[in-house]
Amino acid sequence: MAYLPLGGLRIALREDPPRAAALAGWDPLALAVPTRADLDTVVACLDERGIKHGPIIRATLGWLLSADAPDGLRVRFYTEEQHG
Repeated sequence: MAYLPLGGLRIALREDPPRAAALAGWDPLALAVPTRADLDTVVACLDERGIKHGPIIRATLGWLLSADAPDGLRVRFYTEEQHG
């Protein structure tokens, strides 16, 4: 387990390979970013690190990006900014 302080937010991460394998492809974590431009920054960071991800898509209210974590779980990034 690891605790990561991110500003006022603390995140606990747990390593459990059998559970991660059972949940592969599922998205237990979704993170909000303020704007579409911020989502483009996330894509650039993922690309720099060689992390597989899908395209930015137009979701119900804003934009959405899905990325696969090394353990097979999926992380989704949503924008708080809404489209047209």
